[in-house]
Amino acid sequence: MKPNAAVKTLQDLAVSEAPGTRVNRHVESRNRALATILRSAAAVFARRGFDGATTGQVASEAGVAKATVHYYFDTKENLYMAVLDQVFVDWAGAIARIERDSGPLAALSRYIDWKVEYSRESPDLTRVWAMEVLAGAPRMQAFLNEKVRKAVEDKGDVIRAWIAEGKMAPIDPAHLFFMLWATTQTYAECEAQIKAVLDKEQLDEEVFQAARETVSRVLLTGLGIKA
Repeated sequence: MKPNAAVKTLQDLAVSEAPGTRVNRHVESRNRALATILRSAAAVFARRGFDGATTGQVASEAGVAKATVHYYFDTKENLYMAVLDQVFVDWAGAIARIERDSGPLAALSRYIDWKVEYSRESPDLTRVWAMEVLAGAPRMQAFLNEKVRKAVEDKGDVIRAWIAEGKMAPIDPAHLFFMLWATTQTYAECEAQIKAVLDKEQLDEEVFQAARETVSRVLLTGLGIKA
């Protein structure tokens, strides 16, 4: 199965489980299995990297037979690409909600909140993406050169429009996004460091609330965005 097709099936899961929706039980079972495999794959790749991970380890993490993993993904690379594709789908959905009519305060505040929460709820997915980028992105240049660049270019036009309207200070949109990503994703990518500095066994709601408030206050104030 191709990665994009697998991710599309996972996206359909939200629809198939909506209240009042009648869905074939086989489809529901298949979607649950696929979601479990992708979630488990993210955990294994986050711990071991692409080279150190095996489909057998993913199967063990997911509590399924190795043959079940290969039913959905015929190679480890296809499974890995499906995980990366899932991250992009999630992040693209969030950045798409940065709309000109919302204004910079509402749109960027909402984006920061979402990104911090994603680091909390999906740290393994965030770490796999970071590990791939730190390795030189050997398997996802297409994501970066086409999909990610396009998303930043499109929303860069929104940022420039707000600047032209006097709603925020002049800034390079691409570098603004780099800063947004760095300050929000660090809570997943550098979790061990943050726990050590804060002397916490786990990053709890207090930490993430402080993160949301601090990132928003510093960035939005620096951009001259007022309530």
